[in-house]
Amino acid sequence: MTELINRTVQFLKKTLHTNVKISGTPEISRVPFLFRENYNFFRINLEKFGQIVLVIDQQKRTIIHAVIQKEMESISENLKKMSVYVNDVMDFNKRDRLIKYNVPFIVPGKQIYIPGAGLSLTENYQPAKRKADYLSPSSVCVINYIINQSSVTKTFPLRMLSANLGYSAMTISRSFDELRNFGLIAVNRTAREVIGIAELLPVTILEKALPFLKPVVKDIVYLKVQNKDLDKYVLVSGITALSEYTDLNAGKIKSYAGNSKLLKMILEKKMAYEVIFPEDASAEFQVWRYKPVAGAGKYSNFVDPAGLCFLFRDNEDERVQIALDKVKKLL
Repeated sequence: MTELINRTVQFLKKTLHTNVKISGTPEISRVPFLFRENYNFFRINLEKFGQIVLVIDQQKRTIIHAVIQKEMESISENLKKMSVYVNDVMDFNKRDRLIKYNVPFIVPGKQIYIPGAGLSLTENYQPAKRKADYLSPSSVCVINYIINQSSVTKTFPLRMLSANLGYSAMTISRSFDELRNFGLIAVNRTAREVIGIAELLPVTILEKALPFLKPVVKDIVYLKVQNKDLDKYVLVSGITALSEYTDLNAGKIKSYAGNSKLLKMILEKKMAYEVIFPEDASAEFQVWRYKPVAGAGKYSNFVDPAGLCFLFRDNEDERVQIALDKVKKLL
């Protein structure tokens, strides 16, 4: 019993951030004998909340909520102090019923409910996670791949995506859950495999995903290209890529896309060097938030159609938007 009261006191200190002092036992002669058989009593002082009596259930009886309510009311009336029921084996449903009966109680390590002191705390409670406003980079990469392939297949096994996209199985699994929460795919989990399912048309998935995207490009670095074979290592992006898919005129300088690691490799191998001003550059390198996906067939050196739609989502140039409408028909 000493161990239980000590745990209760420590729990109160930790949870309420206040001093807790045991000030002896109350005048239990005032309490009916039957109650003294079932309970131990300890008077404690809570620095910020005053004095209460902890009523420790030493019998660990089957809890009948209406009975506990009447006993606590009787003990409080006889001792002229707020009495709090303490039991460390109550599950959530039993605690919930005590709350409905307005019975003050403490379950050490789990919950405090003392409405007379304005306390209703659950130590292990964690606020429900707020749904993210934007898709994570891995989720964007996954949905990009699914959009491109969903005209061919509607099912996307986790292990296949992990191998094709270079993300771990755990990352793909989290992305599946995120994409499902945004209403972009369905997910089927079996003992052997986790499968993403594209239930919507590719263009519909694309349009639903667009509001949840952060800007694709997080940085642009201007380059003077030294190696003419750069296209073999880096995907062509931007207006340059869009002009390959449509009749839009290409820009003055070539655009590439990749991550910062790829850019570092290009600079270290002297395939290009960085310049400060756009007018001195022969290319721009767009540092993307996620790994860009390559197009299919003859477009394997270019960013795929869905990626271009992501890239130019906020571009207000009418010519670009007309070109994007044409690109969407390729999905």
